[in-house]
Amino acid sequence: GIGGVASSHGATKHDPDKVKFSVTRSVAEMNNKTATNVEVFFGDWISNPLEERFLNKLLRDLRRRGVQALVFANLQARGRNAQRQIDFFILTDARLVHVELKSLSQTAPLHGGANGYWIQDFGGGRTRSLEVNPYRQAHEGTYALSDLVTDLVKRLLLPLDGPFYRHVDTVVCIDPEIPDGSVLDSYPHVKAVGYAELLDRL
Repeated sequence: GIGGVASSHGATKHDPDKVKFSVTRSVAEMNNKTATNVEVFFGDWISNPLEERFLNKLLRDLRRRGVQALVFANLQARGRNAQRQIDFFILTDARLVHVELKSLSQTAPLHGGANGYWIQDFGGGRTRSLEVNPYRQAHEGTYALSDLVTDLVKRLLLPLDGPFYRHVDTVVCIDPEIPDGSVLDSYPHVKAVGYAELLDRL
């Protein structure tokens, strides 16, 4: 269902060559040598090298673990209130996971919560703030995904067991890991995790 809107470039389930071409060469070469248990659908090509690196690492590790998965990357989800950019939406036998990705320096503790900016402290008075609160960004993205899927299900006259967002595990993934010394307040229905914890969830 979602696959029909997940690729404006024809990289769909029925076009594996284009799916392979859209990730880096190392993953494409690996696909040529081994049977794949992971398929990727793109809303648009990934231009951010950190997101591309994350995707390649995720595909490699899911394949090594033998996890069957569909990975939707770089989607636009138009909710009832606004359109949201979705970094990654991952479907496995165990979970549906919406991933808001933040690739950050590992040398600076991260401080953040439900309100305001998240700030990395590099010491000596040097800080870096994230432009958008990641908890809220992830939460609003999941609601937009839910609106999109709900509208699609209604048009197709398919059953839906309650609001779709209740079935989605929403995470802010700090890649590669949450820096030592970080203090992140909890947030309802969204969890901050490092890459290793995300992978274990899948």
